[in-house]
Amino acid sequence: MSDLIIKPSGTSANFKVQNPSGTDKIVMNSSGTITTATLGSGADIKAAINASGDAPIYACRAWVNFNGTTGSGTGQSDMTINASGNVSSITDNGTGDYTVNFTTSMPDTNYSTVGMVLNNTYGTASDISFRGIQTHQNSVATGSIRILAKYVNAGSSSQEDEHGCFVAVFR
Repeated sequence: MSDLIIKPSGTSANFKVQNPSGTDKIVMNSSGTITTATLGSGADIKAAINASGDAPIYACRAWVNFNGTTGSGTGQSDMTINASGNVSSITDNGTGDYTVNFTTSMPDTNYSTVGMVLNNTYGTASDISFRGIQTHQNSVATGSIRILAKYVNAGSSSQEDEHGCFVAVFR
């Protein structure tokens, strides 16, 4: 494999990654937006992930699958992470209350968090309960996000430690 060369391109402060023969592999404008990206053999990255249309593609910046019933107590960062990307640890803040700590911080707090939990119990057809993740009030930070695992039914709601917690962050 040949070395790639990164260099400024012209006077518009664009940057290019080229192979030694001068073929553009990645072109980034002065705003940091990648305007051209190709894989080996000239394949387009957008096509490689089966994305069509003109809408931009935004990558998941952090994700985690963890067991919220493990750990040795409130305030500890020893929850069992089953798999993750850009997540360094999970802090147990109490029953159903977790902080997801990022390995690399987000650029700002204007990101979106989505999450869900694994429901290990099954109700009847008339059961109108729900289990899910909610963001803790005033807890969005560049280095972490605090979330609550909630159980809600027709008459009440509570926080619960859940066996399977799944969180993804997009920006």
